[in-house]
Amino acid sequence: YARCEFGVDRRLDTKNHIVDLTIHVTEGGRYKVGRVDVRGNLVTRDAVIRRGMAINPGDRWNDDDVDESRRQIERTGIFNGRGAITRPLKIEPQYPEDRPGEVDLEVDVDEKPTGSLRFELGFSSAAGVFGSIGYSEANFDLLGVLTGKAYRGAGQTLSFDIYASQDRRSVATTWTNPHLLDGPYELSVNGYRSDS
Repeated sequence: YARCEFGVDRRLDTKNHIVDLTIHVTEGGRYKVGRVDVRGNLVTRDAVIRRGMAINPGDRWNDDDVDESRRQIERTGIFNGRGAITRPLKIEPQYPEDRPGEVDLEVDVDEKPTGSLRFELGFSSAAGVFGSIGYSEANFDLLGVLTGKAYRGAGQTLSFDIYASQDRRSVATTWTNPHLLDGPYELSVNGYRSDS
């Protein structure tokens, strides 16, 4: 019941310090989801957001599914959540006049910065001068890189680290696709090399 309304009547018993509440519920009609439109994703593909949706076109309206959709999209770590100051994630119902009994969902996201670059330089009495470089991207797109179309936007993670000192050198990289073929399976590939 997407347009369910609540009303409360309060009756005070000041002598006994008691409040009696009567809650009036007006369910309204039952709604079916019509369209799901995504806005605000400048880099991230629609599919990354849509696979987080627990409610889809054709489903009956369910507040729990809308809340679960919000949680799943926030869990990707790619978008600002409800606690964000600027533009928090919103899933808003829209009621088109030309389609009574249907509710459209407007998913409004705001992408967070997803990449980080790290440099370290140090000295120890055991290893002498040492340094490392690290990079990670939480919204990587391997297929986009291979085809030359995009570097980010598929919700995959990529990280690599390079370490060098007088007695040791190492390189490590990890790529993870959390939804292989947009399904429930994850694929992770790791590579590591160390020379001492």
